[in-house]
Amino acid sequence: MNFKKKIDFITESEKSEIMNFVHSYKKQDFYITNDHIKEINMATNGWSVLCDLTKTIVSEEVSKFQGDATQIEEVPEIFHLLHNRISETLMISSDNVFFQCIYLGENGEVKRHYDAGKPGYITYKCNVFIDGPDVDFVYVGDSIKEINKLDLYCFEANLYKHWMDKSESPRVHLSYGFLIPCGDLGWHEDHPRIRLSNRIWRHYIK
Repeated sequence: MNFKKKIDFITESEKSEIMNFVHSYKKQDFYITNDHIKEINMATNGWSVLCDLTKTIVSEEVSKFQGDATQIEEVPEIFHLLHNRISETLMISSDNVFFQCIYLGENGEVKRHYDAGKPGYITYKCNVFIDGPDVDFVYVGDSIKEINKLDLYCFEANLYKHWMDKSESPRVHLSYGFLIPCGDLGWHEDHPRIRLSNRIWRHYIK
């Protein structure tokens, strides 16, 4: 697993700018047709919005499933700046990237799930913990990872089931999906986790 964490990845002023976006956004009643996405969204007790940042064939195909009807066309510049900072910090390709802002309400949780993973690509999720309890935890596969506000944390979201428990505190996370060729992250396409991801893709997408 290529799990990475960068402490204090954003500044307090950047957090404030992001929270202005969160506070200005009104939860809407989206008509979500995908039962998988609907179940995950309901459990958050909140909302999420998705934007395809690169608008390529690859990012469009994956983000269409990942966000279903919750997509928006554009986001404030701060989210593009963070997209570029993540790419430069981790030295990963920014050719195909989508973005989600996720608000988990009081007692909201992220249910166990795999992200969509287009065959030939890793959905490398690079998330930023914006607001919530001082210390939180994300479960990835058999591991539990401690995260703190302002941290960046990254992992292969189509290869490892992941989730977050309920919290009394509302939480805000940014989630960038970098769609990276398998070999660039050291994965062989015959690996059992890659084959499982491909089967999940065929089941839900095709």
